[in-house]
Amino acid sequence: MDVRELRTVTSPEYNEQRAEQLFSKAANALKESSQSTTVVKAKKELMNMIFEEMIKRVKDEQSGIIWARIKQHYNFLIEEAIENTNHKVEQLQTKLKEQLETFSKEKQGLIMKIIELEGKIEQSVKGKPINILTARAMNIKQFKELIFDMYNQKVKYDKELENNRQPVQTMEQYMYTYLNKVYGNKKYTIEKASSIIQTLKKCSDSDPDISLFGKILRNECEESFMLTFEQVKTAMENILRDKVKTKHKGKEETEIDKIVKDLQQSELNETYWNYIISKMYNKEHCNILTNIIREANSKNILYSDLQKILLEFQLSAHEEYIKKFTAIFREIDTERIGVISTGELKILLNKMKLPLNKQRIEDLIKKCDPFNSKKVTYSSCVSLFSSVRFK
Repeated sequence: MDVRELRTVTSPEYNEQRAEQLFSKAANALKESSQSTTVVKAKKELMNMIFEEMIKRVKDEQSGIIWARIKQHYNFLIEEAIENTNHKVEQLQTKLKEQLETFSKEKQGLIMKIIELEGKIEQSVKGKPINILTARAMNIKQFKELIFDMYNQKVKYDKELENNRQPVQTMEQYMYTYLNKVYGNKKYTIEKASSIIQTLKKCSDSDPDISLFGKILRNECEESFMLTFEQVKTAMENILRDKVKTKHKGKEETEIDKIVKDLQQSELNETYWNYIISKMYNKEHCNILTNIIREANSKNILYSDLQKILLEFQLSAHEEYIKKFTAIFREIDTERIGVISTGELKILLNKMKLPLNKQRIEDLIKKCDPFNSKKVTYSSCVSLFSSVRFK
């Protein structure tokens, strides 16, 4: 990260000469260092000076809070590394990256600046930094295969944790567990995580499955809603199949399968798409969806486009349903990590003003945290909230 890039997160009065001095001093210290402990201390000295400079000059108050939070994480990791002289710089960077990735998407720009700074430091030490910001995005098919497998493996992993009486992880936490298990190499794990971030930025608007995964990572929607998406897809296919069977009575099942598959790869006329939405939604929602479809198309619509519309409609309705809950959760989860304490969950439930007495609240908390870990994830809380609302 050069001086010009540093200036983008500071005031116009940022002293370029001061920044150059900081980097020059740190680079010289790093090059002269031969012991891992000395390298870590040099890194600490550099980071402390730069953080102080940035915190003083950041105009946005909330950004200043985030910088201070990052510094807190960094100092913790530094002290841990100094205590153990066998820690390698690469291990330190990996742990820091995992901490930084827990911050919200809104502050991604600030986080990337720190990652970029780490890359510069690593370059001084080894000459081969991990290039986070230039990570390549995956193609949609490849990425969807990855996120579906990640979700399915997390379901199994959550079960293992439950059997071992351990709390579950957020999807963001599990992403690193999953990538490290699949690839084994920590450096490649970080690069793959960066590739995931780049793909989310690039493809979220064009694919509802990718959009949903991004929202789950950012704790804007619960993990189990991926199952709802699959249920919508299955319902669409089953309803289409029923319509085809009615229209082509007497045909063999293999012929029906071929017709359905062909329709899924082509346009549906109004008879087909209207039949599908009428079987899935009430009259009010059907009218809304009909208007959306007709605005986007004439009378015919690709099956894939219809599926996209229905998934986005489903997600939008659900986000509206949990809007108040998510807003209150974010007020409490100031660190934006998707995890709160059971005490904070009690505050959340009280703020929701649900018709619950003290004993009912205690029972719900115990259900959400059966092993008394004193912490619960966003997804667990949303599931709890939904179960209360529907009863």
